[in-house]
Amino acid sequence: MYSEDQLRQIHDIEIILLNEVERICNKHNIRYFAIGGTALGAVRHHGFIPWDDDLDIGMLREDYNKFLRVCENELSPGFFLQTHKTEPMSPFYFSKLRLDGTKFVEKYVRKLKIHQGIFLDIFPYDNIPDNRWAEIIQRLKVDFLSQFVIARRVQGTSVELAPFKKVFAFIYRCVFRAASFLMNMDKVISLIDRESTKYNNMQTQYVSYVRLPFLKMKSEWIDSFVYYQFENTQIPCPQGVNLYLRNHFGNYMQMPPESKRVGHSPFVLDLGRWANMLSPKDRTPRETE
Repeated sequence: MYSEDQLRQIHDIEIILLNEVERICNKHNIRYFAIGGTALGAVRHHGFIPWDDDLDIGMLREDYNKFLRVCENELSPGFFLQTHKTEPMSPFYFSKLRLDGTKFVEKYVRKLKIHQGIFLDIFPYDNIPDNRWAEIIQRLKVDFLSQFVIARRVQGTSVELAPFKKVFAFIYRCVFRAASFLMNMDKVISLIDRESTKYNNMQTQYVSYVRLPFLKMKSEWIDSFVYYQFENTQIPCPQGVNLYLRNHFGNYMQMPPESKRVGHSPFVLDLGRWANMLSPKDRTPRETE
């Protein structure tokens, strides 16, 4: 659990990361949009969900690839864009923009020798087929291939499981890990790329980060954006953000019970020199209910 001040400092750092994304995207005409809990925070709280501790944004694949490309020369000192190319041991198919001099180590990746700074998640969005069975097959293929990459690099799981499920997950992960050593991981990632983008040359009704179906939304919702106040800045959201949130969270304007108000709870947290970057008097009040 965080102290109130620690969480606010994490939020301050997340805004620094978001501002860097915004700077690069504005300069290079790259589109991005809030997804998941970040979109919910923008609509319901005009900022972070009070107990949330990260930011999630999406980009259509073309914009995503362009963002990765321009960051090779455009990224400001003090930031690190974590991808399979910049850090081969990264277990994530999506990208993370991390801040140097900080640590936000999640328990399941604590043994990995990778950059573990406070992060903002960037998800590539691709077309998914209109046919329901084709969508399921695409997602299962991407997930199956992703398991080899994850198992090669991570031995734990990102969620707490019941004892029986934990044993099953351990065996499952061990099987994929053993098989992964017979594979070239670069080729596996290329296969994930190919499967994820296979419908991008045709018009479809929906787009998504393929592996996570709850992130999908109608293609037309990101033809243009609506901007919501987010802390001391603004963030673009899909124009259908209210329908997206209803599909994802149900009655999204209702606060969840206290027991469900949890963040990532990092195994190691170190704010580094940013720990006192803002004094309490400089901070604006936040809505908690």
